[in-house]
Amino acid sequence: MTAAGPEDLLAVSGTSMQNAVVLGASEARKLSVFIVAGEESGDQLGGALMEEAMRLVPEGVAFRGVGGVRMAQAGLNSIFPMEDLTAIGFTAVLGKLPTIMRRLRQTVEAVLAD
Repeated sequence: MTAAGPEDLLAVSGTSMQNAVVLGASEARKLSVFIVAGEESGDQLGGALMEEAMRLVPEGVAFRGVGGVRMAQAGLNSIFPMEDLTAIGFTAVLGKLPTIMRRLRQTVEAVLAD
């Protein structure tokens, strides 16, 4: 797959900064979607979004990203466990900050690799 240019990209934010979708169309017109959910509600919404995208795009949709059980049921092979991004409360975030930062770098690398 070739890298998408600016004209092929659309960023859509979910209900929090933990949820994001980046869409790009390849030369074969198969839609390529990188999707990230960092908690359960994002996983539920992401799974529903994936299923609807597959229903609406007859050329097919290729998904990559980070998600939980619901997104896996919809066909996502998560690049790492979604739970690595999940933290509730200030002290929990501080305790997980090294993991969150490492996973953020890994996510950026995966987006750029496509």
